[in-house]
Amino acid sequence: MLGEKKVMLSPAAQVRNANNMIVMPSNLYGSHVVGVKTDFQGMVNRIWILSPQEQAALAKRKK
Repeated sequence: MLGEKKVMLSPAAQVRNANNMIVMPSNLYGSHVVGVKTDFQGMVNRIWILSPQEQAALAKRKK
């Protein structure tokens, strides 16, 4: 889920951790601040777990 919205992962989805390394979705647990990119069908095909520095930069941009 992204916020309150259910989304589907595309078959070719990639998840990258805060160190920009690919991780398997089944190895993730807990909640994370992420950036996402969707494909033309609205399915999530890229997920980036944001580092603390990226989270701070995002917080500044939202102000």
